[in-house]
Amino acid sequence: MFPEWVYADCPAISVRHRDSALARQGELTKPAGALGRLETLAVELAALQHTDRPSADRVPITIFAGDHGIAAQGVSAYPQEVTIAMMANFAAGGAAISVLARELGSQLEVVDAGTLAESPLPGIVTDKPRRGSRDFSREAALEASEVAFAFNCGRRAVARASGQKPDLLILGEMGIGNTTTAATIAAALLGAGADLMAGSGTGLDAAGRDAVVSRVGEGGRASRARHVCRRGVGNCGHLGRHPRRRPEPYSGSGRRLHRFGCGARGCAPQSVVPAVLAVLAPVR
Repeated sequence: MFPEWVYADCPAISVRHRDSALARQGELTKPAGALGRLETLAVELAALQHTDRPSADRVPITIFAGDHGIAAQGVSAYPQEVTIAMMANFAAGGAAISVLARELGSQLEVVDAGTLAESPLPGIVTDKPRRGSRDFSREAALEASEVAFAFNCGRRAVARASGQKPDLLILGEMGIGNTTTAATIAAALLGAGADLMAGSGTGLDAAGRDAVVSRVGEGGRASRARHVCRRGVGNCGHLGRHPRRRPEPYSGSGRRLHRFGCGARGCAPQSVVPAVLAVLAPVR
């Protein structure tokens, strides 16, 4: 189902540079651990970049947008039209990630990896196998050829960003219904219960969350039966974000999932290539 390149091993971390960076933390004039998670990230980045002085001067950002067929089941507090509106707002510079990109001096690329948009939008890269995924509560969300296309969409995006010789890449995704899809993927891969995986997303009431729990449970059972979780319930925006050669912070799928060490966006690539976890850094 996946392109051959997906199975290639990620470059190994440098233990020597990791240890050197860790030792340097103890030499700095500050209390141990005063910078919290930043200290750990610096050490991890040193290991990934094979240097004891890691850098983050060139940091392009890529956001993948996709619509989820499961939204038809009322799992979101917002209508599906919001996906396209938000995607356009990213490109126009009006969203939070747009402001952060400007402050960082980072290039922001927005990729329509599978929204319902009928034609290309200004300032957005259109690279999608179809307009939205299918409703996974009724059928497989994507066909095998569409899964392969979506993975290669991610590869093409990374290739474009690589032209800047980046120190690291920041990846994200958005799409109405994405929390339900992500929770279903995580539940299937982790063997966890739907009630544990599903949250309230962007503000669902109790009845709305119950609907999500129901769909996550159904989707998880169906995807385990098919043994192809990503084809069964995945979306082009999720699939496009398979990381390769560089350390890549990624936006996770909700706080609940990070109890397990990674969001669905991290669990799914790791289930294909376990070594990929070393180059991922969840940011929420």
